[in-house]
Amino acid sequence: MEINGKEIADQILDDLHKTIQKIASRGVQPPKLIVFAIEPNEETRVFMKNKKRAAEKIGAICGIKIYEAAPSFEDFMRSVQELCGNTDATGAIIQLPLPTAFLSSTLNRCIPPEKEIEGFSHKPIFDYPIGLAVLTILSSIYNPEKSIIYSIHDFHNGIRHAMKNKRIVLLGRGATGGIPIGNTLSKAKISYVSINSSTDNNIRSKFISEGDIIITAVGKKIITPDMIKPQSVLISVGMRKDGDLWKGDYEDHEIKDKVLAYTPTPNGIGPLNVAFLMYNLVKAWKLQNNFE
Repeated sequence: MEINGKEIADQILDDLHKTIQKIASRGVQPPKLIVFAIEPNEETRVFMKNKKRAAEKIGAICGIKIYEAAPSFEDFMRSVQELCGNTDATGAIIQLPLPTAFLSSTLNRCIPPEKEIEGFSHKPIFDYPIGLAVLTILSSIYNPEKSIIYSIHDFHNGIRHAMKNKRIVLLGRGATGGIPIGNTLSKAKISYVSINSSTDNNIRSKFISEGDIIITAVGKKIITPDMIKPQSVLISVGMRKDGDLWKGDYEDHEIKDKVLAYTPTPNGIGPLNVAFLMYNLVKAWKLQNNFE
């Protein structure tokens, strides 16, 4: 069974559009997202375009600040702080990847917690969009009547009970994939095994072969049909470019007949991740303005 993340994402975006229309009808300004990027490549520009398209679809404003040449770290910090300090800025993100000199947790501290909508703040107010995307995929499989998970608290006991005896394996520990997903699973009180490049090959193979739910956040082809058991669930968070095509951590056509369910690439986790980012943007807008 293919789990089409884009269809679920479109439902989320439609609901957010209705929310903004209802509140904006009072004469208030819609939410505004600011995206910062340094020397973005073609692929990064596609990701930013997707965010801008989603923001416009829900009736929000999206401003993209691109540095074609890397500024000094101090100048970049100052620019982020100044733009985020404007009252019309609802939320902000710093688009990855960044030049090596900019890989610092200090950057996320430049964004006020109430405007840091990716969940990377040192005192996060918002759940990780990528974490909510994974929980929503799991919910659509094990509790389809309530598939969209807007907060970790929504991942109620009924779903956890259905997954109680499931062996969950998480591959990858990147800052934007494996780590936030792992943190989300832990907050949801879901047990899992974490595997990364340092894991012994025999141990890695054993866990993957026994996994009921395998979540991959690697960005290369690492799963083949012979590695997994029948009727397992595959969720690919990682993405890779193969010629002109976007693919996940497995080939969809190779695994689709063996698994219980899987997310495709494209139209899997990616659109859901963006949709939940927009959800956090609207949530920030409501919190900052005391909207109900």
